Amino acid sequence: MNQLMTETKAAGSPPVFPYAWASAWGEDRYGLWMALDYQGVRYVFRWILPGTFWMGSSEDEKGRFDDEDRHRVMLSKGFWLGETTVTQALWKAVMDDDPSRFKGENHPVEKVSWDDIHAFIKQINSYHSALSVRLPWEAEWNMLAGPEVKQHLTLEMN
Repeated sequence: MNQLMTETKAAGSPPVFPYAWASAWGEDRYGLWMALDYQGVRYVFRWILPGTFWMGSSEDEKGRFDDEDRHRVMLSKGFWLGETTVTQALWKAVMDDDPSRFKGENHPVEKVSWDDIHAFIKQINSYHSALSVRLPWEAEWNMLAGPEVKQHLTLEMN
């Protein structure tokens, strides 16, 4: 499962920092962060600044689909994003189950369906009224998977 993120309405800086659910928070060389402790499992969120980037692909890119026109995208509001994928430890703490095949508390949870993910999000959001997590939008994910990541993935796919 990809990272979780929290909703926010601010542009450059978060509207609230820290949120009432945060058990720890601070700023380091990567920026602002807040930790959620859920039944003894810590999950860290990172503040992502707004930005502008290219999304889609050039017409001559190998493997390109017709609906991938290259265009500029501007995310005018920052957002909180999970520092890592959802771990098996967090999934088990929230859902009381670990469906993963490749076991390890700090390994990403896997073998979960779209419905499982939405049940997880509903359950973790019930932890605190100020907690509002969701999956990242496509544009948010693409902004974070900058040209270096896209180039690497392109090379791996060929």
